[in-house]
Amino acid sequence: MIAAAGHFDIGADVAAHWLRVTAKLVAESWESMSREAARPIVASAARTDQLVADTRAAFAYTEWLAAQS
Repeated sequence: MIAAAGHFDIGADVAAHWLRVTAKLVAESWESMSREAARPIVASAARTDQLVADTRAAFAYTEWLAAQS
């Protein structure tokens, strides 16, 4: 959280910027990285699609945060 940034001697503005940049990077790449990671172990495209759908909720906040920037 940005509120904890001071404990690490980081300014709130720097922490907020880092959070926005990181959220954007994760939001833009989590799905393709998940598909790539699943490729060697998941036999069908339908199962991969289901895996991505099941995982999407874990990235919902990151996608929301990235859209706020």
